[in-house]
Amino acid sequence: MKFWKWFYLLRLSHVLKNLILFAPLVFSKHLVNFSDFLRTEAAFLVFCILCSAVYVINDLQDLGEDRLHPLKKTRPLAAGEIRRAQGFCLACGLLTLGFLGAWGLGKSFLIVCITYVLIQVLYSLFFKHLLFMDVSFIAFGYILRGVAGAAVIQVRISHWLLISTFFLALFLALGKRRQELMLGEEEKLFRPVLQNYRRFWLDCALFTLALGIAFVYGLYTISKDTFIQFGSHALVFTWPFVIYGLVRYLNLLYRKSLGGDPVDMILKDFPLQCNVILWILSCIWVVYR
Repeated sequence: MKFWKWFYLLRLSHVLKNLILFAPLVFSKHLVNFSDFLRTEAAFLVFCILCSAVYVINDLQDLGEDRLHPLKKTRPLAAGEIRRAQGFCLACGLLTLGFLGAWGLGKSFLIVCITYVLIQVLYSLFFKHLLFMDVSFIAFGYILRGVAGAAVIQVRISHWLLISTFFLALFLALGKRRQELMLGEEEKLFRPVLQNYRRFWLDCALFTLALGIAFVYGLYTISKDTFIQFGSHALVFTWPFVIYGLVRYLNLLYRKSLGGDPVDMILKDFPLQCNVILWILSCIWVVYR
């Protein structure tokens, strides 16, 4: 049984976040390039290792608070099923393995990986306690995933996609904060930054960001650069999937009180899963038709 606790500690379900690394591969028309595909797969694996290391570091940092939390107290380190020294050794081993793998994939990719880990450690130590800085650092982590995917195959990534990714990450992070805020005063004791958030402000921010994501992605699909790269504006037909995804997420957040964990939401909500898959397939069809 303890064997599975190690996998739980690594947060393996969160590898879905690292699929963003494949976006530059797809939109640069390099998906059919076998060498670049293998490099992106290797980069994906490296980022999964580094992300797991960051999760372990975060659990070590929050060990005292997690032991008092009604849900997080079941985490392996907080529950005492894995000793603190073991967690520390695991984090060091994962970081070493991840950075060695990143070094093998090129200097640019290594720099992005180091920046990502530093940003996440700073978030865990300081910035998760500061209003809006907490979600901004989370969003910046998603941006770095996209940059890493472009760096490993040495292609340019569209600024429209980077802005859309940043807005989407902010949207999901604020949705998580809203869900935590709705849990009541007890949750504020474990995440002090919630004391500074207000439900009305979060609702306004979520609505504004949803409009921003739809607007920026729509501009990307009809931009001159997109027409030059893909030979048409057919990418605009993928826009409805983005709209539906945003509406579906808000529906789950407001009506079913979900949103605490976007990854968990995707894994459990079949319509959302279908929408993401259809968006990916439609993008591939437009780019490679």
